[in-house]
Amino acid sequence: MKQAIEYVKNQIGQKPDVAVVLGSGLGSFGDQLLDKVIIPYEDIPGYPQTTVVGHSGQLSFGTIGGKIVLSAQGRFHYYEGHDMETIVKPIKLFNGLSVSHLIITNSAGSLIDAYPPGTIMGLNGHMDCTYRANEIDPIIVNDSKYHDESFLNIFAQVAKTLNISVEQGCYCWTMGPAYETPAEVQHCKTLGGQAVGMSTVPEIQAAAKLGISTLAISLLTNYAAGISKTELTHDEVIETANQTENTFVKLLTGIIQGLKN
Repeated sequence: MKQAIEYVKNQIGQKPDVAVVLGSGLGSFGDQLLDKVIIPYEDIPGYPQTTVVGHSGQLSFGTIGGKIVLSAQGRFHYYEGHDMETIVKPIKLFNGLSVSHLIITNSAGSLIDAYPPGTIMGLNGHMDCTYRANEIDPIIVNDSKYHDESFLNIFAQVAKTLNISVEQGCYCWTMGPAYETPAEVQHCKTLGGQAVGMSTVPEIQAAAKLGISTLAISLLTNYAAGISKTELTHDEVIETANQTENTFVKLLTGIIQGLKN
């Protein structure tokens, strides 16, 4: 990580005000940055490569809304065969660059009828539903060190100002790579979840451990299995993300502008 941090530091030359992790189909935010510097993952010493469609695999550095931003266009997933240490490397990189604020985005499946595809949901809690450690049902984790309450307030206030409809809810992390079965979806719903996906929670946990103020946002791109009447595909995820990207970029820009240095 020392080599990776030094390499990126030399490329960007200044401390970012905020870092953003961009999920499937949401990488266009990085394209909006001004005075942009692109750093392909393959150029960063010891850095992993992303293999998922919709993740371009690069850091984009520049300004937006008067703030200095470093965005990761592409993340790493447990289902790709990575260990937890590899999954959270972007968070450790941000920490090494003295980033104090982090926005994590993802595309996720909706667990409830009231949150249709296209809904933007701020995470006020999460659950680890991978059952990697044991068979005990998870409980909702909603401590402010994981989901910064003041950051969530900025999210809600900016959305209201921009007249963008948003929701808040709990995100359930599952292992992947297959989409959840209808039975798994119903179980997550019973536990208190509103959305389900295959990322984000390890990054939230790493950021909390490092003391980084974090806001996580899900774009709900589809109804989860058993709620949706059609077969789920990654193409559907990308298509819905693309349809909502302008609104999403506008919201992210407003949130970043609302941050205090």
